Amino acid sequence: MFDIVLLSTAEWSNPLWTNKQHTAVELVKQGHRVFYVESLGMRQPTLTSQDIRRIFKRLIRGLRAPREVRPGLWIWSPLVVPAAKHPWVRLLNRIWLSFFIRFWIVVLRFKKPLLWTYNPLTLDILDVSFFKFLVYHCVDNIAAQPGMLSHQIKASESMLCKCSDLVFVTSRALYKKCKPLNIKTVYHTNVVDNEHFSKAVESFQKLPNDLLNIPEPRLLFVGAISAYKVDFSLIKSVAHSMPGCSFVMIGPVGEGDPHTDISELSDESNIHLLGVRSYSQLPAYMAHSRVGLLPCKINTYTESMFPMKFFEYLAGGLPVVATPLPALEEFSAYYFSANSAAEFKKMITLALSSKSIDKVNAAKTVLGRYSYESRTRDMCMMIESLST
Repeated sequence: MFDIVLLSTAEWSNPLWTNKQHTAVELVKQGHRVFYVESLGMRQPTLTSQDIRRIFKRLIRGLRAPREVRPGLWIWSPLVVPAAKHPWVRLLNRIWLSFFIRFWIVVLRFKKPLLWTYNPLTLDILDVSFFKFLVYHCVDNIAAQPGMLSHQIKASESMLCKCSDLVFVTSRALYKKCKPLNIKTVYHTNVVDNEHFSKAVESFQKLPNDLLNIPEPRLLFVGAISAYKVDFSLIKSVAHSMPGCSFVMIGPVGEGDPHTDISELSDESNIHLLGVRSYSQLPAYMAHSRVGLLPCKINTYTESMFPMKFFEYLAGGLPVVATPLPALEEFSAYYFSANSAAEFKKMITLALSSKSIDKVNAAKTVLGRYSYESRTRDMCMMIESLST
């Protein structure tokens, strides 16, 4: 069993759970101990109310000791200067973070810990020499996100790939980027908490109160409602052409892109922005929807992205309509692909018909292969074989 320091790019309490939180939980389930270090802030902060609230909350959490959220899993929120441009500030962050991580793993009695990092700036911000093994889990093209120090991230990530003992990636595009830098690069797609999302079809789910006055058929989007990822013009156009359908959008506005403007969505009366809902509530919304939507832009960021909601929709029994993301090409048998508003409308119509049943049933036969349990077990077996 491993003692693991997991360097995340997400806060533990973020309602949109991603690879980081799920992997941490699964590692603990499989008998490992995890010290989860919350996001260090790679994006340049702005003066928006969203960023100011986030900084204030981090200041409060940063004064606290790590908290144990379940046996064997501790969460820590370090205080560092986010997105530091100047070398002396980065050096200060590195000294500060390295000292306190060493301090806390001694307090927690971690023995020969390994580092499992999602942060491409790891070598800039942390002395990794005291870890017995270094894993880089590359799940996004972070350098392509808004507000990032792209040049710095690309350079640091390149060095991180070269220095890592093992690199995991979640899309073919990321594999193509990392493999030339490290021969020990392994492709594992994003996966799904099938037990959780299958509740939408396997157990009774009460109609959420905020859906009571939203007529059927409901078409569901769950995720970050951010301009750099979601094609607002596409949603608006399709919603306008399908007045008999309700487009329900769940998630935070501007996550990762605080300048996101959603005003064009409010023009359509059948687009319903419900805000954030907890992870535990999502199966109920899926149970009372007919189609899962992935209206993603195709750009430098999304070309490397494997959307977690793809398998989550399918596990929840929803046919999926998505723009043609490269990462989904190998799963084309399980969803309806559309690259224009006219095609998106056509595919939604098909998804609402009986023709969607074959795709959903076909997906059910393979979902068991794409679980956090199996993927994490395979990853740990690889680490074990390379670290002994």
